[in-house]
Amino acid sequence: MRNILLLLLLAAPCSVPAQSALEPYATRYRGLGALAPGFTTADAQEHNPAAIAALEKPSATLSSEQRFLLPALSNYRFHGTLPLRGGGAGLGMAFGGNPDWRELSLRGSYARRLGTRASVGISIEWMRAGSNAYGHAGALLASAGLRWELAPGVYGGVHLQNPARVRLGKEGEERLPARAGIGLAWQGGTSWLLAADFTHRSGQPPALLAGAEYVLLRKLRARCGIDSAGPAAWLGAGTQAAGLRLDVTVTLHRQLGATPALTLIYPAQ
Repeated sequence: MRNILLLLLLAAPCSVPAQSALEPYATRYRGLGALAPGFTTADAQEHNPAAIAALEKPSATLSSEQRFLLPALSNYRFHGTLPLRGGGAGLGMAFGGNPDWRELSLRGSYARRLGTRASVGISIEWMRAGSNAYGHAGALLASAGLRWELAPGVYGGVHLQNPARVRLGKEGEERLPARAGIGLAWQGGTSWLLAADFTHRSGQPPALLAGAEYVLLRKLRARCGIDSAGPAAWLGAGTQAAGLRLDVTVTLHRQLGATPALTLIYPAQ
């Protein structure tokens, strides 16, 4: 508990926005992969549901992160997708928090291809938060996205989350934030990804998420990037074996420290 209080005191002057326990931090970089089909995985539905239309095989991701190395700020996520004729469907679950506060999210997504160059998608998320002492509240959120190929190897994406700004619980006074973003990516075959995403969250200034990923020797990869919403930077590496891929990434905040994240991906790409 003392560590959590210290974290809150440090965060106050650092202009770190208040976040849900399920808000991605060290795994936020994965939203860049949703821009390019060669780097898209099952968890892309959380960032832009249109992206899962590109997945031609059943796929799954399992990830965890421990924000600023505090066990009480850990969260865990699972996503799976199934290809369908003309598109794909996905499911997701995330949970996190501590004994005094828990959050749970369940998600369903559907994406459809529009010809050979574009796709659209929609995602419905049910969120529940609270504690045994103070009760729980829930909300139903919607998000949508579009991805299209602008030129060979160049992709654009638009995503919109919770545009209705629903309330958490029937008697909730505050509305959950809306979020809108636009991104651009260049995919060099299956070896290079350069991507950037501009996102605006209600009540916060626009944020830039930008990064690069390089695949070498087919079984090894490296990534780096910046996240102005942190503000933070990340470094990571990945390897694959037995049809699975393991990604390890560390996001560094200049004052609050490191947040490690592990992601297991099937199938390995």
